[in-house]
Amino acid sequence: MGQGPVELLLTDEGMHPDTIKGDGIYAKFFTKFVMNANETRYTLKCDVAGTDTSMVNQGAGSLRSTSSHTPPCCGSSAVSEGSVLAPSGMFSRSESGGIVIVGSTKGLGNNIYPPGKINDLSLGSLNFDEGTFEVSFTSTGDDLDDGIVASNQLFFSANQTLISGDMIDEAEAELVDINFLAGNYTFDPLPASEVVSLPLSMNMFNVSEQYYFRIKATDQGGKFSLSNVARLFITEVSNSAMRMGLNLGIVMMALIAIWIH
Repeated sequence: MGQGPVELLLTDEGMHPDTIKGDGIYAKFFTKFVMNANETRYTLKCDVAGTDTSMVNQGAGSLRSTSSHTPPCCGSSAVSEGSVLAPSGMFSRSESGGIVIVGSTKGLGNNIYPPGKINDLSLGSLNFDEGTFEVSFTSTGDDLDDGIVASNQLFFSANQTLISGDMIDEAEAELVDINFLAGNYTFDPLPASEVVSLPLSMNMFNVSEQYYFRIKATDQGGKFSLSNVARLFITEVSNSAMRMGLNLGIVMMALIAIWIH
């Protein structure tokens, strides 16, 4: 068909289609198929190289320490504070991946793929002096893990049902807009694989109420994907805690990520 080789850089950062960061399994979507063509055959080859900075995880990480009832998944990391990392040294290896046959791509249009799923939406980095907490996630792409999406919308609700499943009830769930942001930040999308960190004001949320957060990433053609759900609970500080020197009006607890498969 006249198409030259296409080179992809596989990553192990926990970004879709990869699921666990640092577990040694590298992945990336391939979307550069020949369009408007009949059945096409593709050959695959994988090249691996070690550098002065590449490391090997020799164990004692989250994969071994996590119980079988709560296996790591979807945006989590296999590398923890107790992981033993050893230099891989310089090396180079190559392996054939065989042949892949793809059916006809005629008449498929120009917007085949939705944005990839954001797996690592999380809440943290509490700053009680400024009354803020941080929302962070890894940017997805306009076509799976490639490009820049048209928009990232962060929804939240005290009713988990409104943002669970395959859809977000946008009429009932609340949308985080610029009024929630603490500082000169925007929701402008970043290129795929770049990390987004946004500080939100605690004052925008009720005390003693649990909230559920989820991102809707939409591409230029209107296709979308939904992230995992992150949970937030804010409670008042007790009088005994106040006497102990915690002169803060609120404290944030139970910042837990819930993975939606």
